[in-house]
Formats: sequence, structure tokens, C-alpha cells
Amino acid sequence: MFSFMVDDVNLLKRVIDSLHILVDEVSLKITDESVSTRCMDLSKVALVELYMPREMFVKYECDKEHIVGLNILDLKSRVKRASANDELTISYNDELKMMEIIIQGASKRIFRFRTLTTVEGYLERVPKVQFTAKAKLLSETFTNMVLDSEIVSEELILKATEKKFIAEAKGESGETIVELEKESEGLLELNVQEEATSRYKIDMLKNMVKGAKISETVDVYISNNLPLKIEYVIPGGGKLAYYLAPITA
Repeated sequence: MFSFMVDDVNLLKRVIDSLHILVDEVSLKITDESVSTRCMDLSKVALVELYMPREMFVKYECDKEHIVGLNILDLKSRVKRASANDELTISYNDELKMMEIIIQGASKRIFRFRTLTTVEGYLERVPKVQFTAKAKLLSETFTNMVLDSEIVSEELILKATEKKFIAEAKGESGETIVELEKESEGLLELNVQEEATSRYKIDMLKNMVKGAKISETVDVYISNNLPLKIEYVIPGGGKLAYYLAPITA
């Protein structure tokens, strides 16, 4: 049995949306310490990792480790019915073998739905990448870097040098270059062990930067021609991270 209550319903909605932009089904791991998931998109070029410690919740109970397969739309459609001031509890009904969502507000509403048995298992490991550069940016700044680049191309080149973090995109109609120096307002930190350049699909990045709804800042990790890591900190000690394979051809 497990049960956890949230008091910030809007934050939970944003977290669910941030998963749904990449995957339709997840395997949630619920332990005495946290709720988490790691899963890949259908194309196997991107991965999302979510971690929410028990301290994020108003009430939290878990008798043992559970791995639960969920259709995100099943979860999203029910959580969506909650208002900002409602209390929302997510639990597993052992007797009925169903997920249960209880929304307590002007009335008590109970939603139940079945779990999945065919969803891929929880990924125990994330890609082992030796990142050589990390940039902490305002989330809005990084989002604009991606959207500005989309105007001219379907691909984005990210570069990290000792003094600058750069996004470049080139297409038949022209090019876009966005440069952030260490003194730039949108670049909060830049740590570069080795200069790095890598190229990524903008359509995937456009989905990932929607995590900006969760946090005002984002950490971007890159290395030469290796997967990209984008990480948002969730209020309360959680984190949401995306990994994206580079374009190597």
C-alpha cells in the first residue's frame, strides 16, 4: 500500500505535463523515501527522469517498494479536475487493485483507474556521460534560445567555451546566433572543464524546455557530440531531468 498527499495541485499538474510531453506511459517507483521514474520516449533518443522525495508531500505512506505502470493520460485527466485550493491524495487500493485519486475540496471526489502491466520496466540507470561543461541559465533564457533557433532550422548547435554559452542554428533562409557571456543576465553560472560542441533536434528540445513551468532556472550539461542533460529543480527538493541523444551524422 502507498498513499501520498499534495497541497500544491498546480505544481503536480505541471510535473505530469512535463512527463507527458515525452512519454505516454511510465513505470513509477514508490519507496519509503520517494516517488520516481526513468523512462525513454518511443524513438529511444530521449529519456526523462523524475525524482520527488517524501518531503515534497504533506502526507506520505509506503509499506514497501512498488513499481506501478501508469497511462499518463489516465493520471492527468483526473488530476486536472482538482482546483488550486483542493487537497489531492494519490494511493493504490489493494482490495480493488486500482489506483485511487481523492480530491478533497467543496466535496470529496474519488477517481479510480487500472494500472498497466505491459509498460516497460523502470530504468535503473541513466546514461553514463562525462559532461565537460555546465551552464545554469534562467529557464526563460534557455527557452528563447531554442525558439529563436527554430526560426531558421530543425537543428541546434550548443557550444560552451571558457567565457560563453552559445546556441547556433543555420538554414536555407539564414542563421540565428544567441550568445551568453558570463556577465549576461540570463547566464547565472558557467563551468567549463573542456570546451564542448554538440548538435540536437529542436523539436525534442522544444518539448523539454516546457519544464520551465516548474523552475525559474535550468542546468544544461553538454560534452562533445554526447547526450545533452537538461535539469530543472522542483520546489521541495525534487528534480526533473531530460537526456537527449546528439545528431552525429
